[in-house]
Amino acid sequence: MLNPGDTTPPALAAQLADLPASLAPPTVAFRAEQAEPSDAILDEAEAVHATLVVVGARKRSSQGTFVMGTTTQRVLLDAAVPVLVVKAAYDLPDAN
Repeated sequence: MLNPGDTTPPALAAQLADLPASLAPPTVAFRAEQAEPSDAILDEAEAVHATLVVVGARKRSSQGTFVMGTTTQRVLLDAAVPVLVVKAAYDLPDAN
């Protein structure tokens, strides 16, 4: 959900710039900082008449069991369309 006057965050702009030139530039929406992530995802999916919502997951337990965050869980439960959850190929170690 892009608010008037917002610009693309620098990290996102860098990732978009790295996409192959053969790909059409994607339409990207991002939420206002104060917006609840799951609400922003669900509202945007409805606004664009999405037929599929894709969310990324990044947390796994030490046993390798897939653990969903509250945002992913809420989107899965409340979306009016199918939801695809994609997990990272591997977990990066914490920088601490």
